[in-house]
Amino acid sequence: MAVDVSWLRSHAAIDGDVTDEQLGLYLQAAVGYLANAGVAAPDPGDASEALYDLAVYQLACYYYDHRSLGTPEQLNSTPAVFGLQGIIHQLN
Repeated sequence: MAVDVSWLRSHAAIDGDVTDEQLGLYLQAAVGYLANAGVAAPDPGDASEALYDLAVYQLACYYYDHRSLGTPEQLNSTPAVFGLQGIIHQLN
């Protein structure tokens, strides 16, 4: 499956005022994060495609859920995205 805003919207149960353009930015940021971690998007149909998509959606949801900057104390105490580092290691 290709990374898709409508899937993210339903997966994360996002409705209301957030636009597809805003969600697209979270997806682009997640794809960029993985690329900067050395993870390239797999070819369609590749066995690692589902794992890659999972990492993108988990990270995009994390960005959406933490879109408020908060205080420095809150930023420093924000937990890591569960399983993301393990997925990155598997995909590299």
